[in-house]
Amino acid sequence: MIISAAKWQTGATFITFALSLLQLTVLARVFDAKAFGYLAIVMVSVNIYQTLSDLGMANYLVFVQKVSDALNSTVFWICAFAGLVLCLCMQLTSGLIENYYDMQGLGQLLNIAALALIPVSLGAQLQARYMLEFKLSALAKFDIIAKLISTSFVVITVTTLGFELDAVVLGVVLSASVKLLLLCSFSEKGWLPKFKFSKYDAQQAWGYGKFQVGSQVLNKLREELDIIILGMFIDAAKLGLYSLAKQLAQKIASLIVPIVRKLALPLIAKSRSNQKTLTSVVYKSHCISTVMLVFPHILLLFVAQQVTVLFYGEQKLGVAVYLIPLTIFYMLRSVGGALAGSICQGLGKTNIDFYWNVSVFFIYAIIAFISAQFSELYTAYSYAIIQLLLLNAVYVLFYKNTVGLAFSRYITPIITSLLISLLICVGFMFTLNTAQLAISNSLTASAIYVLLCTGAYAVYCVKKIRIWSRHD
Repeated sequence: MIISAAKWQTGATFITFALSLLQLTVLARVFDAKAFGYLAIVMVSVNIYQTLSDLGMANYLVFVQKVSDALNSTVFWICAFAGLVLCLCMQLTSGLIENYYDMQGLGQLLNIAALALIPVSLGAQLQARYMLEFKLSALAKFDIIAKLISTSFVVITVTTLGFELDAVVLGVVLSASVKLLLLCSFSEKGWLPKFKFSKYDAQQAWGYGKFQVGSQVLNKLREELDIIILGMFIDAAKLGLYSLAKQLAQKIASLIVPIVRKLALPLIAKSRSNQKTLTSVVYKSHCISTVMLVFPHILLLFVAQQVTVLFYGEQKLGVAVYLIPLTIFYMLRSVGGALAGSICQGLGKTNIDFYWNVSVFFIYAIIAFISAQFSELYTAYSYAIIQLLLLNAVYVLFYKNTVGLAFSRYITPIITSLLISLLICVGFMFTLNTAQLAISNSLTASAIYVLLCTGAYAVYCVKKIRIWSRHD
């Protein structure tokens, strides 16, 4: 079951990754940088509101393992009500956000985007039931179908029908709606809500979820602080270029981390009563996620310009300047704490994640506000430096104090993967330059370089994963 789920989750993540990259590539050749400044603010707003869509209660169903009809229905009705309220709040504040950033037409886009919150909230409880029963393969299929339909809609309407940014935002609403339809259509009868509500279950679920949702909101705010604050100091065009770089830098982590988290959460929850098994699960998950995350980030640093031209075109080459520091930031963030959320949710210690996000939120807020007054590039490098300094704190709070993982077992996979990745990337670059195939001269040379580096690192990955699978 686990192997099948892992295959489907991996496949779904790769497919949705490819589709989102395809959509981004197409849009980059249709819209100017200013349009992406608008989209950046819209997606920041949607992402922040979406973290509130289930009030942190849906994962409580995964935590308790045994779900009664009363609890199941209670969580659904709370999520449904939350979705309606959030949709109205986002629409009511759309005009204020438009005036704040002085972006004419932004309010209309926000009003459309707000509609996506309703299907997201309605499907939160059902999605948790699929996770509880470890039917991750079904969830993966739903994600593929929803993303395929929404991407097709956006690409066709923008390129052939001449639609503007509203089509892109409608694609978000369409994706959420299709996924909700699939969740309902293929769910077991016992998962569907009934006209029941338990005040006791609501209190228990809220006790679990309040820290999780608070943590997620703060985490999302921290993640989007640079966009939120930079919008106050730079114009929409510069914000658009920065946003394009950020989206590209995020892609690697968004491809790998969700797979690790979805697989790790139920395993951690089931092994929480056995300390040895718990530590083993966390260690192996950390090793595998690290070995998968470090190399692609390092490789992206070496081919930043070529990747920018390939996906965005030469007219947006300025994106590459921001891509390097942002890639370093997301590499450090993902390898350091990919499992932090799963550990806290699986062990029912969501308060730890909440207090952590409260602390670092203010750190990043101060750094973002100060650095944004100088330049957006200054902000990007400041973020990377702060994340490096926080790496040890992440270990102490989430890995040492929570699951008792030794520091050597935490840091060794990170350092080893980093050194091997640098050795491979530098080595093949030197080799190609010696053979007069400089990667800066052509996309063909760049492709050869990427294939050589990836092949060499793949051999290393296979060997390391085999070793970790045999030893705790």
